[in-house]
Amino acid sequence: MALLSIKVPEEVSRVLTEIQVPGEPTSADSKHITLVYLGKDAPMSVVLGAIQAVYDVAQKTKPIALSTEEVTTFPKGDDGVPVIAKVLGEDLHKLQKRLCEALNKNKVPFPNKYPVYKPHITLAYSPKETESFPIETLEWTAYEMLLSGGSDLSDRISVKIPFQVVGKTALHRMLVRAATLSLG
Repeated sequence: MALLSIKVPEEVSRVLTEIQVPGEPTSADSKHITLVYLGKDAPMSVVLGAIQAVYDVAQKTKPIALSTEEVTTFPKGDDGVPVIAKVLGEDLHKLQKRLCEALNKNKVPFPNKYPVYKPHITLAYSPKETESFPIETLEWTAYEMLLSGGSDLSDRISVKIPFQVVGKTALHRMLVRAATLSLG
């Protein structure tokens, strides 16, 4: 499986994991926001082509403010009913659109299975739908995206692609945050 995503910070993931939802929960370390799904069996040539196609987009993207305040579900799929936290962020929609345009321009194939972008974090897979409910607002900033893919462990790649960092102050904040997360 190959995709472009934003990894959910550890502290946000921990809070989301503690929310009581029905079904089989996803692991805290797997929580992410998919930007573009590149395919279940995307060959390494697609993954490498995607790196080249999206790098310029990332370099023109400032860090993105994100939040979530509601748990809801999507329609039942192969794994059951996805229980999700909706992700809010106008700039996230703009980024996703620019990424798709860059992939198309560079002739990097990807399935457009879900043409309407609905950013979310999957919390669990349940056998049945549940009523939506509000949660305490969680806010964070994304400083990079992750491109991962490959067919198996011997043919797997994961690349962090940083967003534009403007000025020394922003760089300092990002480095302090990264150091804090690695110490915690």
